[in-house]
Amino acid sequence: MNLGARNPAVVAYACFAVLSGVASTAHAQSGQAPDVLAPVIQSSEMTHEARLEQGVRYFQLGERDEARRILAALVVTPGLPAPLRQESRVYLAELLLVEEDVDRARDFLEQVLTEDPNYTIDLFRHTPEVAGEFDYVRALRLPVAPIEPTAAAPQPVLVTMPMSVWNPFARYHFVHDRPVRGLVYLTGFTTTAVASGFLWGLVHADRRYRVGLGDRQTLDELDLRSLRRLQWGATGLVYGFWATSVIDARTHWRKVGMNASLSPSVSRLDGGSVAGAVRVQGTF
Repeated sequence: MNLGARNPAVVAYACFAVLSGVASTAHAQSGQAPDVLAPVIQSSEMTHEARLEQGVRYFQLGERDEARRILAALVVTPGLPAPLRQESRVYLAELLLVEEDVDRARDFLEQVLTEDPNYTIDLFRHTPEVAGEFDYVRALRLPVAPIEPTAAAPQPVLVTMPMSVWNPFARYHFVHDRPVRGLVYLTGFTTTAVASGFLWGLVHADRRYRVGLGDRQTLDELDLRSLRRLQWGATGLVYGFWATSVIDARTHWRKVGMNASLSPSVSRLDGGSVAGAVRVQGTF
């Protein structure tokens, strides 16, 4: 029976089967494994999701050049949905980190954050390394608060007690509008100083007296000793008026004079505003 003459389709199918078997045998003998990506590659109408999966599969299989080509093409594809574009950038960054190209990987992560500052990486799909770099890039983008200038520590305000405090003629009191006190101290000091000097002159003018005169000797000796004691008392009053004037002047300086001297200096600190304590050095 001639089957070819009755059914040409059967003959054609038998020839195709024979040729397919020969091709399979030759492919097996060549030692090459069949390409598992062939069904995806040969698809003429691949979706964007399929292209992304294709690039990821190449990356997982170690075909980084092909994966880079597919992922880079997806990034620049017009009309690509934003989530797919972001995923493509993240995978590109992950691929570049594997190749130790950290700078370019950070550039892609920067693009991700530029498009969506709130973007988060799926830790189930990406490695901890790319997640760490992503957090690092995000930290670099955080706004840096301006550094407020700290107020410099106030320098010590040197306040020195005026030398007029020690003036025996009560000059401090006259300078600081205390004329009555100044006049009292000046009069007392001057009067007692003159008296002390005069008495000192009398004592040293006639320090000798005759002996053997009985009561006359005793009276002369007593007069000289009384005059000496009177001179000592006048001298004590001199130093007393002086010391009282100094003590009064120092007390007034601590209460009033120092504040009047300190206020202009403090007002110049930090443009007129004083924060914290002010250290004061000087003699008080």
